[in-house]
Amino acid sequence: MGPGDLQRIRDHLLALDVHDRYLRFGYAASDEQILRYVNQLNFARDELFGIFNRKLELIAMAHLAFSLDPQCQSCAEFGVSVARSARNRGYGRQL
Repeated sequence: MGPGDLQRIRDHLLALDVHDRYLRFGYAASDEQILRYVNQLNFARDELFGIFNRKLELIAMAHLAFSLDPQCQSCAEFGVSVARSARNRGYGRQL
């Protein structure tokens, strides 16, 4: 995915309930925290992957965020989220 998908990413993450936000971010991220996260995505450094439905809505996404620490150049964080309506189809595993 790229910068042209920002609105889809924003919509997908904001649609997550409190429990799903906790699973994705490690805390129950507020709308403000999610918007800040989306605005700071770095498409030049990181990799973002998505699965879209027939309506081109983002139903599952993964973010591979590489470390900024020069001592950890081979480190990355991997976060996955799947819309509740798209669960139990193996999308998280595919990502």
